[in-house]
Amino acid sequence: MQPAPASSLTLNEVFAELLDDLNRAYWAASTLAAKDQIKGVLEIVADAITTIDATDLSTKNAAYAALGTEVVSVNKQLQKLQAEIDGLISDIKTATAVVSDITQAVSVAAKMFP
Repeated sequence: MQPAPASSLTLNEVFAELLDDLNRAYWAASTLAAKDQIKGVLEIVADAITTIDATDLSTKNAAYAALGTEVVSVNKQLQKLQAEIDGLISDIKTATAVVSDITQAVSVAAKMFP
């Protein structure tokens, strides 16, 4: 099944899809160091999902601004992982899915928090 275009997905949906693929990447990682690195990113994405769930995205208040700051930080970590994922896991399908999810997450976030 083809993923929906980024423009039709919410930030929460994109991060949830990424979280699923990061879980697969964790189990596909061949070293403890790779697993630790992926687990660290898993945790920040899970925290971001929790924050998104708790924030009223229809109002552009202080909580929304704080979420924007958190998402920018998460995206930096995602982009770092994106550059390194091929060296962390040998499962090409999972690595490709993670890279695609990260691209989608960064794109959706950039539209929400320009």
